[in-house]
Amino acid sequence: RPQRLYNKNTEQVYNLPQGGSFKVYQGQVCPVDGCNFELSLFVVGAGKDQRTYPLCPNCYNNPRPEWGPSPSTKGLMLECPHADL
Repeated sequence: RPQRLYNKNTEQVYNLPQGGSFKVYQGQVCPVDGCNFELSLFVVGAGKDQRTYPLCPNCYNNPRPEWGPSPSTKGLMLECPHADL
């Protein structure tokens, strides 16, 4: 079953990348102008191979055209489209 984020106030469902886990990013918000969505940490791998990436569920689901093509249908994003993260 795919991982998703559900906002009960707006009834909006946000798809999330698969193959990892998510943690709260201590109240950090997305730096993209006009977004202000709370960031999550996407954790992949285990042990010394574990990697953690900041993830904005809103920007992941609604990428801006200037960022190039959206993530593949496999939910795989190889790099952050926002250079400041």
